Amino acid sequence: MTSLTLVRRIAARPSIVFEALTTPEGIAQWWGPDAGPVLMAETDVRIGGRFKVRFRMLDGTEHESSGEYLEVKPPERLAMTWRWLGLEDDGGESRIEIDLRPVNGGTELVFIAGAQGVKAG
Repeated sequence: MTSLTLVRRIAARPSIVFEALTTPEGIAQWWGPDAGPVLMAETDVRIGGRFKVRFRMLDGTEHESSGEYLEVKPPERLAMTWRWLGLEDDGGESRIEIDLRPVNGGTELVFIAGAQGVKAG
């Protein structure tokens, strides 16, 4: 399995970071690779709940992803599946794990993404 781990420090309390990751209003403030707008964000933050986010990049292309929440432990842990929608070969689902830990001056965020190789059937 291929995986990616990122560690970042954020100048905000874990509860604020968790809210930015799980509420439509929070997601609208940061989602996407550039300054293009979030067009739609839906979240049902509970184990078995789903999320869906659609955004437009500055070049005009639109992208959408969705997944299911696997673990929800506010404000310290979030795990979910991730799938790009609308791609002919989407590569299947990935598992995303996000851990938030209070540190001096804010939050340490550890983000781990791993391909699960799960294809839609």
